[in-house]
Amino acid sequence: MVGPALLLVHPVAAVLAVGAYLGIPAWRRWSSARSAREELVAELPWLAGLVRLGVGAGLPVGRALHEAVSRTSGPASEALADALARTRRGASLADAIEGLRPVLGEEGRPLVAALVASVRHGAPVGPALEAAAVDLRTRARRRAEVRARKVPIRMLFPLVTCILPAFILLSVVPMVGGALRELGPGI
Repeated sequence: MVGPALLLVHPVAAVLAVGAYLGIPAWRRWSSARSAREELVAELPWLAGLVRLGVGAGLPVGRALHEAVSRTSGPASEALADALARTRRGASLADAIEGLRPVLGEEGRPLVAALVASVRHGAPVGPALEAAAVDLRTRARRRAEVRARKVPIRMLFPLVTCILPAFILLSVVPMVGGALRELGPGI
């Protein structure tokens, strides 16, 4: 009832209201999916480092994964906990870890590849996990640097709209006013 009335009174406002009504939930879903992905990517270096520490301490891969999951919280550790639960139900550890590829995505590929190679082929997992952890930390550092480079650009709009007018009002306007008073009728 409000929509048709608003359409008759002000069509632009009606279109904007409908766009906001339809766009805000979609934006929230996109934003929450993006933040969940960023959280997963941020957790991966820690998880890889913990697994590396466990394997380096002499634990088998499965036990090292279990210990790493018990000491972290986040989407990556939850996915790994689900994979470990599948192994308790009878799946092989290699297949359960292989099932993490879609969840962890491209960022988790080195970690998954190192773990699968170790479990399936008996490859030494320590150096591969160390390389995966270093790679994940390097990628995280690069993402942080990219975000840091975007900060000045994002600060430009508030600077121009808030601080620059105040600067002009407090510094330039008094000078111009004083100059105009000096140019005024002197007699």
